[in-house]
Amino acid sequence: MNKAVKYILIFFCTVFYIVIIGGIVYQNFVQEHFIPPSKKSKIEHKHS
Repeated sequence: MNKAVKYILIFFCTVFYIVIIGGIVYQNFVQEHFIPPSKKSKIEHKHS
């Protein structure tokens, strides 16, 4: 049982780590390539 519990804990830790890293990368990607309308209008006003 101890071995099974150990592998389950390792599995959940790796999944948790991947989700956090993936979430950070996804947020950065969205912020760089998708500008919300509010920010877009402000940038347009600054240029004009």
